[in-house]
Amino acid sequence: PQLGTPLKSGLLRPGLLAEDEWKVRVRHTGTTRVPASALLSAGFPDGAAIDRLRLVLKRFNPLTPLDPTILEIPIHLEDANNDGVFSSGDSFLFWAEQPRDDATAGERAQRYSFDNVYWLSVVEAGTPARMPVKTPQSGATPGPSTFPQSIHYEKDLVYDNWVYADSMELYYMLNRVRIGSTARFVAAVPGRNVNSPLTICVEAQQDWLQRSFQVDIDMQSGARVLLGNHPGYVPPRFRPAQRSILCNTLPANVVEPGDITVAVTATPQSHGFTVTTPFVDNVQLAYDADFVATKDAIRFNSNATGGTVAFAVTGFSGAPLVALDVTDPKSPAWFDLTGALSGDTLTVTDVLQAGISRHY
Repeated sequence: PQLGTPLKSGLLRPGLLAEDEWKVRVRHTGTTRVPASALLSAGFPDGAAIDRLRLVLKRFNPLTPLDPTILEIPIHLEDANNDGVFSSGDSFLFWAEQPRDDATAGERAQRYSFDNVYWLSVVEAGTPARMPVKTPQSGATPGPSTFPQSIHYEKDLVYDNWVYADSMELYYMLNRVRIGSTARFVAAVPGRNVNSPLTICVEAQQDWLQRSFQVDIDMQSGARVLLGNHPGYVPPRFRPAQRSILCNTLPANVVEPGDITVAVTATPQSHGFTVTTPFVDNVQLAYDADFVATKDAIRFNSNATGGTVAFAVTGFSGAPLVALDVTDPKSPAWFDLTGALSGDTLTVTDVLQAGISRHY
């Protein structure tokens, strides 16, 4: 995260803020650790009581425009020497969301900022939110060997003035290219079970011209597999922007291990122009995944299993680990992993309700 300098009380309106606050800017969704050393170098008060740290999101409320809605974000504190003081060597972590993943963000299309801004303060009263702790469960039964994985890769990088819609987003613009030109996007497929098919969806946008395209998938060996063609839409449509979605499933025997490359190629169109502009919005993957970590990390779900369940995840290097239940991203829970790592295998236990998937 990026840390800003304190915002003094009364800067916006006298009495609006009760204490100094620090901006914590986050661009990626995931577990975010904020070390005390970084805060201290940004002017955070040395020696603050660690149990007084409070993290919030502020959301615009049209009914009270000068008084934002406060959403308190639970944090997990790590007091290195257990002295109760937030000093060098200490840190806290929380589950951060980029604007696109944050259901409370007022501008989820990221037209004005790629960052989600969290506010940190040292409060004098009240009880700041903390993550509840999930302790190891005895007598747990082994969980499933695979789980349904879904991954969304957002590819919109360039603002498009030609998409006439009130909710214009940002789109990757392969602009003014000759028919036959190709844009390529590398997509990781972590942990795919070797017997699992791979479903791939590519979503593009269409403005005032028909935008046809072809999608191919390049494997690690260089082998190319046709995913399909999308003809675009005729006649052109202005409002709302037309979404062109191409989905297909590749059988397990043609999908190679490792990353894939999604190749989007401009194809001839009915308007007869020799140039075109495919607006590639996102790439989505769906497949069955093994409980195997990639680069000491994994995102998995309980696969709607019920009871007291143990999930065994392999592939860890032995470095210190953090595990969170983020089923509700605004109310995450922290797992006590004492004794949970053996060799390269981490065993996470949880008490689950059948038919409801929890996300970790």
